[in-house]
Amino acid sequence: MISCLRGEFRGKKMKLATITFGCKVNQYETACIADEFKQKGFSIVNFSDEADVYIINSCTVTNRTDFKSRSALRKALRRKTENPNVKVVITGCYSQRNKEEIAKIGDVDLIADNNSKASIFKMLEHPEAKEFVDILHYSDFEEMNTSSMNDRTRAFVKIQDGCDYYCTYCAIPFARGHSRSRDKDKVLAQIKQLAEAGYKEFVLGGINMGLFGKDKTDNFFLSHLLQDLEKIKGVELIRLSSVEPLLFTNNLLNFFSDSKKIAHHFHIPLQSGNNKILKEMNRNYTIEQFADS
Repeated sequence: MISCLRGEFRGKKMKLATITFGCKVNQYETACIADEFKQKGFSIVNFSDEADVYIINSCTVTNRTDFKSRSALRKALRRKTENPNVKVVITGCYSQRNKEEIAKIGDVDLIADNNSKASIFKMLEHPEAKEFVDILHYSDFEEMNTSSMNDRTRAFVKIQDGCDYYCTYCAIPFARGHSRSRDKDKVLAQIKQLAEAGYKEFVLGGINMGLFGKDKTDNFFLSHLLQDLEKIKGVELIRLSSVEPLLFTNNLLNFFSDSKKIAHHFHIPLQSGNNKILKEMNRNYTIEQFADS
């Protein structure tokens, strides 16, 4: 197995195929995973092509994404039936909540929990290191880095993971765990690296991005990060993914007003226009508060 994962086996260059379902956070994480395999000598191919390692980064937001994740897993397992040397990996929100179900689908080589995606290559190379952990046991942000975004012209950078809101209908806290913020210096270093690689437009994101910094003790929040990001040479446009309505602080609004680089477009989720339904959903705002935010 070790020789297989060095990127070349019996003179043949090894191939990695990935498929990603769900949010931009998943897309960023897949880019980081693929970047490590590329550094180890692998070439990246389409998921429909023959490969030596297949990685499914799954989603569980809807029944449909559950279905798509299972379907992709079965396609990869059919490749493994044709070639027993193929390695099949699944990670992401669907696999975090359905480990036992996945184990019944077929001979999966690795089910990686949602805070161990950076260790996928290591766990394949050293199977004895495999460990699946309940996501709610994690308190630290898993650092993942990439030098490219799979040929995308826009760079997405993950700065936060998890959510502490526990809305009535939502599976995400149980799939992503408690809110965990990326170290500010590592965020800025990642953006500098991508800016030096030629990226000019950056999208910051997370599972509940407005919570960035609230699990730390240094009083450094999203507005402070944006102020530092705007100063980085090469950064021309900054975008934000979804921010909950009650997390638009005065400091954040002041930055939006003064910034010359922030895109004047914000995604503010409104789950219902009915206060009774919002309360039953355990959303922490009313339609009146949403309108004032």
